[in-house]
Formats: sequence, C-alpha cells, structure tokens
Amino acid sequence: MKTVLECISFEPVYFDYDKHEIKPEYNGQLNEIKKIVLSHSDLRILVIGHTDSDGSNRYNKTLSKRRAESIIRFFTSRGLRRDRIVIDFK
Repeated sequence: MKTVLECISFEPVYFDYDKHEIKPEYNGQLNEIKKIVLSHSDLRILVIGHTDSDGSNRYNKTLSKRRAESIIRFFTSRGLRRDRIVIDFK
C-alpha cells in the first residue's frame, strides 16, 4: 500500500508573463501541499522560482526570486513556518 506522500503529484505553478502574483487556480493545490507538510513534521518544501529567457539575466533573476517569494508568502500566511521552506531561483 502506498503512503500519502507516494500518491501526491506536485505540479508546477505557472505565472502570467512578467508577473509574480499567484493565480487563484493554484490556491487549492498549494493548500493541499501546505496541509501535507503541516501534518508531517519532518517535511520541508523547496520552492524554486523560474522565468523564461526574455529580458536580461539580472531582471529575470529578480523576477524568479519574486515568484518564489510569492509562494513562500502564500505558505507562511497560512501557518507554515518559514524555517520549513527553502528558496532557490533560476
């Protein structure tokens, strides 16, 4: 029998072009991830922000960081401690 964690599919969160606001359609998925992490004290989340190749490297690095931070704000505003989230951006 599979565990809950083996049955979970983590799907990417896509952002509108040049934006870092989370689309409402992802709220359910992110809430499910939050619930799972809160129910397992040994779990952490790795949030990686990405962009496309349009724009300068400097701008894209800033945008990818803002996107990752949006996800972190989503989780922390719903009770997930910040020390359970690792951030990276590409």
